[in-house]
Amino acid sequence: MTKAVLGLDIGGTNTKFALVSLSGEVLGVHKFHTLADQPFDSFIENLITNLNPVLEEHGIKKEDLEVGVGCPNYSSVQNKLVNPPNLSWGEEPLFDKMNQIFKRVVIENDANAAAIGEHRWGKGQGYGNFAAITVGTGIGSGIFIGGELLRGHHGLAGEAGHVVVESNGRKCGCGGLGHFESYCSVTGIKQTFKEITGEDKTYREIVPLYQEGDLDALTAFEITADYFAIGISQLVTLLGVRKIILIGGGMVVGEPFVETIKTKIDQYIFPNLKDSFTIELSDLALEYGAVLGAAALVIED
Repeated sequence: MTKAVLGLDIGGTNTKFALVSLSGEVLGVHKFHTLADQPFDSFIENLITNLNPVLEEHGIKKEDLEVGVGCPNYSSVQNKLVNPPNLSWGEEPLFDKMNQIFKRVVIENDANAAAIGEHRWGKGQGYGNFAAITVGTGIGSGIFIGGELLRGHHGLAGEAGHVVVESNGRKCGCGGLGHFESYCSVTGIKQTFKEITGEDKTYREIVPLYQEGDLDALTAFEITADYFAIGISQLVTLLGVRKIILIGGGMVVGEPFVETIKTKIDQYIFPNLKDSFTIELSDLALEYGAVLGAAALVIED
């Protein structure tokens, strides 16, 4: 193994990558637009264009590089991409194409990768039973049960983003109705704000409004917190996890929002489980967590 591996986090909006040392030191995070509506081959070209200067700076050749990749709806059991709602790549053979470029490639569902990173370096350390929920363009989750990553026979187990939180609710990007992702992702929060105000703002515009006490933004996040409480309650009841770790750019809203979620949990949770778990923000930096998780795929494999 080389002294540094590449962690690559493919998101529905942006892709992040970083060289990561075997001890978890991140050697600078880089980002580019995923352009998810374009072919995967265009994504690869864009990745190489952005990656080459970084490799040259560190004296690393692509063919010597080991790469961990977190990607939405990737099944490591089936070894293929399974129709991700926020990417237009269908069942593109990611592994085959990337393995032709790099020395070794390990690909996993992006939220599973994040959970592995938390287990190795973050708030999942020492916990055999926890769920990491990634909040971004969509909602993902990686779940550890008995010290092992939960994958299921198809490799897509624990997709919390597609738990139903509202009967006959909004249509999710996957086609289902009323999913967790439809209400609690960045996309969902923007939609809630728009329904309240009629204004089509970016998430980066909405978060400061919330932090400044804007009534409409407070209302939007209050509604969102209620759906978070419903989704988390279902996960805890079914899986018996001791900790929920919230990860990703959507959680830049911070600790006050987490406290709001906690106050709403009691309405929904099975009373016997009320004090059996905690809800915490990841202590890995927002810009680091995803790439650390992806890098951990290679280091732990």
